[in-house]
Amino acid sequence: MAAKGVEKEVEVSGVQSRLRVYETEEDPPDGMSDLEVDVYETIKTIRDPEFPYTLGQLRVITPDGVQVHEKPGLTPLITVTFRPTVAHCAMAQQIGLCIRSKLEREFGHDRYKIDIFVAEGSHNDSAGITKQINDKERVSAALENPMIVKMVRAAIEDPY
Repeated sequence: MAAKGVEKEVEVSGVQSRLRVYETEEDPPDGMSDLEVDVYETIKTIRDPEFPYTLGQLRVITPDGVQVHEKPGLTPLITVTFRPTVAHCAMAQQIGLCIRSKLEREFGHDRYKIDIFVAEGSHNDSAGITKQINDKERVSAALENPMIVKMVRAAIEDPY
């Protein structure tokens, strides 16, 4: 039986919004590789930078958005596609940065290639944000900002 989401009123920066929030994150379906399950389990608990819920509870991250491509002789590729809560989400870049930071911390940026995508049509600037969060120089520059580092650390801190 699928989990039912509950509509919740939340206030962000003085603006009321309605979100669909799920009590728990989705369970990975059969057919996912062990590594795909590990990736999903790692990122579903990232806290949303704006709301007091995890990316899994908000369905920003879902199991079908995680893929691992492994080919002999090539660096394995982890791809994550996420869906911001609204098409004008101001925190989409930060969410992508949190996903990248947690994956690099847990899986190592030297052992895996990591690509992160904003689902097409889920944000007004899906392509632009996707380009930014996969640009090593922009990511590196963002992580030199102490305020961004503080936000990322708070979001990816293990809640358990």
